Amino acid sequence: DFKSVYRWLHESVTADKRTHQAIAQRMEQLAELMPPSVVEEAKSPLN
Repeated sequence: DFKSVYRWLHESVTADKRTHQAIAQRMEQLAELMPPSVVEEAKSPLN
């Protein structure tokens, strides 16, 4: 689901600027498809 993908992208680590930009762009696109509360939940650490 979108929340899982967003969380996975949010937790991704890369030193490559192009990859980082691609991740940020995809996160923005996913955020547009989800309610803000779900985005905030996806950004929070797993318990």
